[in-house]
Amino acid sequence: MTRSVFENLSQRYDVLQKQALPNWQTFFSTVVEYIPEGKSNILELASGTGFLTSMIRKARPEASITCIDRDPAMLEVAKGKPELKDVIFIEGDILKAWPEGTFDLIVSTQFIFALPSDDRIRVFRQIHDSLRPDGIFIEGDIFRQESRLETMIYRSQWEKYMLEHDMSPAEVEEMLLSLDRIYGRIDTIPELKEKLKAAGFENVFCPYWYELYAVVVASV
Repeated sequence: MTRSVFENLSQRYDVLQKQALPNWQTFFSTVVEYIPEGKSNILELASGTGFLTSMIRKARPEASITCIDRDPAMLEVAKGKPELKDVIFIEGDILKAWPEGTFDLIVSTQFIFALPSDDRIRVFRQIHDSLRPDGIFIEGDIFRQESRLETMIYRSQWEKYMLEHDMSPAEVEEMLLSLDRIYGRIDTIPELKEKLKAAGFENVFCPYWYELYAVVVASV
C-alpha cells in the first residue's frame, strides 16, 4: 500500500482544514449558525480533532456535546483542548456502533460524502431515528456537480487554493486523487435531498454552497 504523504495527520489536521477548505470560516460558521441557542443535546459524527467542536462550544456554551470518531489519535488531540473538557468522546465506527440515546441535533462535516451509497442511506435513517421530535441534522460536505464543466472548473479552483495556502504539490495531488477515486459515487445536492427525505426528513434545504462544498440542513 502506498504510504500517505500526510505524516502525523492528527497533529496537522486543524491546519490542513484551513489549507484545504476554501472559505472554511463561512463553511463552518454556517454549520454553527443553524445550531439553536440554549440547552441542547448534540451528537457530532466523525468529529476528528474537535476543530468544529471547539466552534460549537464557543458559540453554544449551554449545549451538551457527544463526539464519536474511529481514530484514537484524532480523539487524543480533541481531548487535549481545554475548551472541550466537558465533551463526551466515544471511539467507534458509526457503521458498526451507534451512541445510545436521542439528540436534539446531529452534525457531520466532511465525512458522509465518502461512504458508499448504501451505507449513506443507512446512516441517514439512523440519524433520523436518533433525533427527538423537531430535531435537526446538519451536514457540511463535498458534493458532486451536475455538469462536467462545473466539475472541471471547481476542481481546478480547489487545486489552486490548496497550492496558494502552502500545501505541497504532493499533498495537493493526493487530495485530488482521493477525490477522483470516489467522485462518481458522491451525491449531488438534489440527490442528497432525495436520500434525506426518503429517510424521513420533512424539510431539507441548502443555506450555503461554494464550488465543491455545501451545507445542508434537514429537520424531522
